[in-house]
Amino acid sequence: MVGVDNLKAIDGPRALNYKQDAETLHLDKGAVVFAMATFEDLRRRTRQLAERMAKMTGVDESTAMNVLMYAKTLTPPNNPDVIDKVVFIAQLCTRFGMSSIFLINIIFESLKLKGCAYMKLEEYVRVICVFLTTDIEVKIDFVFRCYDIQRDGYLDFKEIYTLLTSSIILTSEEHDTEEQVKELIDLVMAMTDRNRDGKITPEEFSAYVHRDILFIELLGSVLPLESFVKEFMSLLQGKTPHNVSVFFAKERQLCLQEPPMPELGEKLYPVRLELP
Repeated sequence: MVGVDNLKAIDGPRALNYKQDAETLHLDKGAVVFAMATFEDLRRRTRQLAERMAKMTGVDESTAMNVLMYAKTLTPPNNPDVIDKVVFIAQLCTRFGMSSIFLINIIFESLKLKGCAYMKLEEYVRVICVFLTTDIEVKIDFVFRCYDIQRDGYLDFKEIYTLLTSSIILTSEEHDTEEQVKELIDLVMAMTDRNRDGKITPEEFSAYVHRDILFIELLGSVLPLESFVKEFMSLLQGKTPHNVSVFFAKERQLCLQEPPMPELGEKLYPVRLELP
């Protein structure tokens, strides 16, 4: 085989062709080696992320890996490490049956990057794993983080008021609403605030939930119903990570589509009134 350094012994166009072919082969080999190294590094980081999510949330590693593969189908083409807010909202509504945009925004704000309209892919994977886990402590910690709107480590009157007024239905006149909400806050504080300092700590909230698991939705539901969790799990179980990627390949596209307008045919219009 003729090496690049030995081409001086060959004259004319033939020498130039040999040199170009040899350099191209050298560059191709380098590109292949670089691509393989990059691919192996990507696989390693993906595996490490799945292991970390499994350890943090209590789901098994195969579930965490499949959640990661699903989440990767939701990222924008130009930034594979983030999840857009519109996609996040669409997924929690369609896949997990959550209907309160206010509470979905509360969840998003607890996870997103500061000053940005998106969250890291890793954070999205973590929240989906929290939905799927059976570890109650992980769920309690997640719910408290969502409720802690001011990010100061405890719940005060202002936060509880904001959460309650958005989550309850008051049927009385408007002038009575304020008093009713304050009475509810007093009741919540009496049940949870053990040291009577006007704040609910993570420990106090956890102790209260352990008395009755239903109290985990005390200030609004930021966790999906079990039926939606089971349905989503059924989409992941029995599939390889590659199969999960294929199954959810069009998920982001579906999130960004406008909902179809209902067809208004003769079944609805015109309306015919029959008088006796």
